[in-house]
Amino acid sequence: MLAAAAVVFGPACATKKYVRTTIDERVAPLEGRTEELEQSVARNTSAIRDLDTRLSARIDTVSARAEEANTRAQAAERKAEEAQLGVERTNARLTETARAVDDFIEVRTVSVYFQTNRYDLSPEAKAELDALAEIAKSRRGIRIELSGFADRRGSEAKNLTLTENRAKAVKLYLYNVHKIEPWRIEYIGAGKINDNARTPEELQRNRRVDVRLLANRVVTEAEGGNPGP
Repeated sequence: MLAAAAVVFGPACATKKYVRTTIDERVAPLEGRTEELEQSVARNTSAIRDLDTRLSARIDTVSARAEEANTRAQAAERKAEEAQLGVERTNARLTETARAVDDFIEVRTVSVYFQTNRYDLSPEAKAELDALAEIAKSRRGIRIELSGFADRRGSEAKNLTLTENRAKAVKLYLYNVHKIEPWRIEYIGAGKINDNARTPEELQRNRRVDVRLLANRVVTEAEGGNPGP
């Protein structure tokens, strides 16, 4: 009976062992593959975390640099605006100064007279110029304008030259005798006056140089606002 049982169960045990062996042989590679996959997943996860960390750090660095650049740009823009305001204020001051430099008021005007076809100064003319020069030398910021004229007789070209010489003679006298700087004195020969003058007295009035003494308005106001001598 035992022999019969051995016969009956012998093949069955062998079959189970075979099945287990077969399953183990198939499962073992799968388990190894699974372990490899898990390790690969772990490595990938670690790599992803490391990459994420590096990317986050890089993003933070880029953001910080961008913020710094933006701050610098804003500071540069403010400086540019301040510089522009400074330029505008400077231009305004220069414009105001230019106006002040060219803003003159009349202090006194005299006329000196000449003989026909002459441009030398008479004693009377010198006396007029001496009086005006004393006023000029007592003030600051002065300018003198000279305009030479002739009567209607003679050619236009001749009278232009004659009247310029008359104005120049006055300028030279003011400089040589009274040391008034030449750059303060402007002169022009205006030519002949075409009017209805007929008498010697009328013609005499046209042979002249008008001398205008001017003073800078700002300087005059600073000295009390009195344009007169």
